[in-house]
Amino acid sequence: MYIRRFAPADADAVVRVSELATRITSGAVYDAAFVEEMVSKQDRAYFLTRGEQMHFYVACEDDGTVIGCAAFGPYHKNPAEGCFYSVFVLPEKQRRGVGRALIETIERDPMFLRAPRAVIPASINALHFYQGLGYTFAPGGDQLDEEQLYCLEKFPQHPA
Repeated sequence: MYIRRFAPADADAVVRVSELATRITSGAVYDAAFVEEMVSKQDRAYFLTRGEQMHFYVACEDDGTVIGCAAFGPYHKNPAEGCFYSVFVLPEKQRRGVGRALIETIERDPMFLRAPRAVIPASINALHFYQGLGYTFAPGGDQLDEEQLYCLEKFPQHPA
């Protein structure tokens, strides 16, 4: 497995990864209508925009098959801060270090390192994964928001 920056040619593969992860993994804890609404918003154009506006990475098998993705960009509530977006791993590749490798790659990215705070809107099914990587509840983030997400945070260590 290797991690690299997203390229426009990856868009269809990323749509597939996000659909499967959302329907199977999130589908186990969210109701079907909510899951389908999430899937319908995450189309090719959505991910192409992520690739243009954010530092977007894909995890690939040695043969180049995309098996996961994660993006980091300005936090919509405070653009001076950073936020993770579109973190997905194929269900059959979960619990094998793919998500951890994606997050750790972003945590070395200059955009992450410049951010005074990094936020992760965490799904119910991903909460413990992020907590295991050192993310903690932001103030008020221990309650599900209107998008059915928890709000976690970490404060990047800035080089002296």
